Amino acid sequence: LIKGITDDIFNKVKGSLTVYGDGAVNINTADAIVLRGIGMTEELAAKIVHFRGESDNMTAANVFDNAAKITALLDKAESISGDENGKIGSLIASGRLSVISNNFSGQAAGNVGDKTRPDAARIAFVFDRKNNVIRYWRE
Repeated sequence: LIKGITDDIFNKVKGSLTVYGDGAVNINTADAIVLRGIGMTEELAAKIVHFRGESDNMTAANVFDNAAKITALLDKAESISGDENGKIGSLIASGRLSVISNNFSGQAAGNVGDKTRPDAARIAFVFDRKNNVIRYWRE
């Protein structure tokens, strides 16, 4: 129900959208589509993803732990332009880019007695660690 969002566009981005959070994107976990969605160029988003160097087990080789040091770390490893430096700075200043996440989603599956149905019980949830509350729960 958002003007300009077709089914095709929605299907490409639906796994990257949430109604939970404060509007800031975690630079350590956001994929290139999300980084582009907050205004980064394709090239800058690719540099960030490359810098993080994700492995198959979803662990990052490099982590940004301080928003004030993002551009220095990235420039050292990926050589960013003045425009890219400015874009990162403006995204941080506007509250759209961060180095932490406060909301986490997860799923748990299991069974009770019936081993032929390994996921007979499934729970999906969203936890807000900042406020220490469960925002969403579905069985």
